[in-house]
Amino acid sequence: MRAPRGQPRLPQILAEDLRAVLARDPSVHTRVEALLHPGLTAIWLHRAAHFWYRHRAPAWWPA
Repeated sequence: MRAPRGQPRLPQILAEDLRAVLARDPSVHTRVEALLHPGLTAIWLHRAAHFWYRHRAPAWWPA
């Protein structure tokens, strides 16, 4: 699926999230620390869940 015109693509969004953690969290000093940051993981999991919800992906867990 292609992103609509004017919408950023996934790599751009993920890179922006990574830059935000590096810029705003004083405890993070390297990109590796930023990648392991629990807040970044939570944001990325939320983005994935939102994508699945919007595209009506079937749930993979039992109801």
